[in-house]
Amino acid sequence: MTKDKIGIFSWFGYIMPIEERLKIIKDGGFTGVAIWWEDEEGLTISKKEQIPKLVEKLGLHIENIHAPFCSSNNLWSSDESIRREIVNKHIQWIKDCSKFNIPLMVMHISEGFEIKEPNNMGIRSLGEIIEVAEEYGVKVAIENTDDNALIHYILSNLASPNIGLCFDTSHNEIASNREINLLKLYGNRLFATHISDNDGLKDRHWTPFDGNINWNKIKEDFPEDYNGYLSMEICAGDEDKESSPEEYIKKAYDRIIKLRDLLF
Repeated sequence: MTKDKIGIFSWFGYIMPIEERLKIIKDGGFTGVAIWWEDEEGLTISKKEQIPKLVEKLGLHIENIHAPFCSSNNLWSSDESIRREIVNKHIQWIKDCSKFNIPLMVMHISEGFEIKEPNNMGIRSLGEIIEVAEEYGVKVAIENTDDNALIHYILSNLASPNIGLCFDTSHNEIASNREINLLKLYGNRLFATHISDNDGLKDRHWTPFDGNINWNKIKEDFPEDYNGYLSMEICAGDEDKESSPEEYIKKAYDRIIKLRDLLF
């Protein structure tokens, strides 16, 4: 990877206007940022459409948007009206990416361990989304969330160069069917990362090396030719918040550089 491709999610646990968060991220040494693609209520800049220009002004790069995921299980629905609604939303978000020159959309395909078995409706939904992604020149990264088998099912059935994996290190520790090694199977289709640590029990969003994840095992499977951002999805806890957001971001940056040096 290019050594300066170091990113972080725009939300990291401190309630403050996004302009301030982005400036702290930039001043902390990060070069890329991932954006939650919904309006942020009650902040100085609340509309998502305003954010790309602000990011550019600060000298950061939007590596991807994270699509809202509350209804992601509906991608597998046999009810055509329900399935159509969630597919159309993702298609619109892809068009947003194209409009704002954002190269990648990260999305979930399941939540809450509710999808017990994959089905053809999931393939149909993702196929339709990827067809539009190809048309608009946008890539889609499916994030591993609750069940590795679902990710394997989609990626093994859709071979488009526009669909790949967003590997979440914390989710990987607590998902079902962990014997399916997604990073090893689809490292050549790795588009994005969500780096964080946990205790093996819940998705804690801790900074790397604060939990139980075996980073040497991650190193074994991590693709040496990965050229995307090494990006964090972390959230300050109560103990972290005894420090300033600037101090927390400095800690985060130091940890991701430590991990980068271990992986590469």
